[in-house]
Amino acid sequence: MFPPGAARQKLTRKLESSALAQEMQGLEALEHQMSKNLEVLRQQRENARFSTTLRGRVFSIIGHGFAVYCVFRIVSVSANVPEDRPLFNCAL
Repeated sequence: MFPPGAARQKLTRKLESSALAQEMQGLEALEHQMSKNLEVLRQQRENARFSTTLRGRVFSIIGHGFAVYCVFRIVSVSANVPEDRPLFNCAL
């Protein structure tokens, strides 16, 4: 069949091929993750630029006002809920 040296070379090539394939998978995963991170950074930069414009500041003020309104509504509704009301109204 194969001489002992040829079998060893074939096994070495398989191991190297497997190691290279694993390294390629790792590098492709790293590339994918870095691309996602780059896109997030670009979006954050665009948001920061938008927030410095007049339109961005108006949106921010409206957003903060809406948040204050929502908190006020939650507090007012919570204050009007009676504490001794039963959760379930079922007759046994």
